[in-house]
Amino acid sequence: MKTTVEKRQINVGDLNICYLTAGNGNDDDPPLVLLHGDGESTLDWSWVLPILGATHRVYAPDFPGAGDSSKPDVVYSPEFYTQFAGDFLNALGLRRAVLVGNSLGGQVALRFALSYPEAVAALVLVSSSGLGQLVNPFLSQLTLLWYGEAAIAWSKTPLGAKQRAWSRAVLLFAHLNRVPAVWLAEQERMAKMPGFLEATLSSLRTQAECIGTV
Repeated sequence: MKTTVEKRQINVGDLNICYLTAGNGNDDDPPLVLLHGDGESTLDWSWVLPILGATHRVYAPDFPGAGDSSKPDVVYSPEFYTQFAGDFLNALGLRRAVLVGNSLGGQVALRFALSYPEAVAALVLVSSSGLGQLVNPFLSQLTLLWYGEAAIAWSKTPLGAKQRAWSRAVLLFAHLNRVPAVWLAEQERMAKMPGFLEATLSSLRTQAECIGTV
């Protein structure tokens, strides 16, 4: 039987959060919570959700500032995202979960696990950020004063949104001929969303500041 993936919304700390969910799982097994990376959305998990949902209850939220979730005017720091992770679990009534994080999501999952180990049944880090001081030059240059703002202005244009999508594809995919069209379309759509690129830049800059203080 094919596992159904549902798109839902929930209020988390006065923010409207969009998330995908699938499966039922065993009542004795903790659910899986999948956290996406910087500049991405829950779409990244959509290809594995039906598979994971065959044996577990799975939740994959759009972080605040990403996808179809609210995009408040705040500092998108690792601490902000870690607080969100806890609030999201509480909003769903999840006392304990397996956290699976990619890139920024991995850093958030690790921070949450260190702060609240009793709430984390297991931790899965997928190319997690925050584990060293090396940063991809393409991303680090976006944190430079004025450069990031100029990149945002360009990326909001139709041509700029396409260029940004393909630039990210080069970073994230080994075979460009296999990049899903729906992923590219999502990258273009989000680039034009008010607040999305600003949230991404804020996140990158706060992470760079954390590295600089190590």
